[in-house]
Amino acid sequence: MTPKNIFLLDGVGAILSGVMLGVVLPYFSEYVGLGRNVLYFLAAFPCVFLLYDIYCMLNVHLQHRKWIVGIAMANLVYAVISVVCLILYRNELTALGMFYFVTELIILIVLIFFELKYAKSLSK
Repeated sequence: MTPKNIFLLDGVGAILSGVMLGVVLPYFSEYVGLGRNVLYFLAAFPCVFLLYDIYCMLNVHLQHRKWIVGIAMANLVYAVISVVCLILYRNELTALGMFYFVTELIILIVLIFFELKYAKSLSK
């Protein structure tokens, strides 16, 4: 695994999250239980993360360790914001909406762990 692959993996995840939150789920918002505005708000984060990932992939001269830690921390902040939204809208969320967000959070936690572990291996 190379730093470029880490950013590529994160970028693909950002694309999937951005499309799901910004395009697919708003169309089915009544089945998810979250309003379109909340979904669009959440979609903005992976869109910004994708730009970050592309920048890091294209700039091979970067000190990749700190940039990988940066995206891991950004993902962690996004995970916390998602949990806050789940708590705030727990009464409106449907089972489908809860399933989507819990699944996304599990994937995010695994990705964050992987990114931090990889960043730690770069310092050795």
